[in-house]
Amino acid sequence: RMTIDGGLFVARTTDGGRSWQTFRKGLPQDSAYDIVLRHGLDVAGDCLCFGSTTGNLYLSEDRGETWQCLGNNFPPIYSVRLG
Repeated sequence: RMTIDGGLFVARTTDGGRSWQTFRKGLPQDSAYDIVLRHGLDVAGDCLCFGSTTGNLYLSEDRGETWQCLGNNFPPIYSVRLG
């Protein structure tokens, strides 16, 4: 999905969707046009990984609070799987 201000973020809920927290640290905040499909995200313990159709791959090792870009020159990423 694309955000209104062009910044990428991840939203997390711990109460079944009644409230949400957003996390942006390590994600692009200017002109981010990343589209993430449902199968483009995977979770394993505290680790989350997602890839975008623009070829960016991101990893969080702290339940989404901070992110690092693992690469941004991949072909479109439609599915990821943590091992």
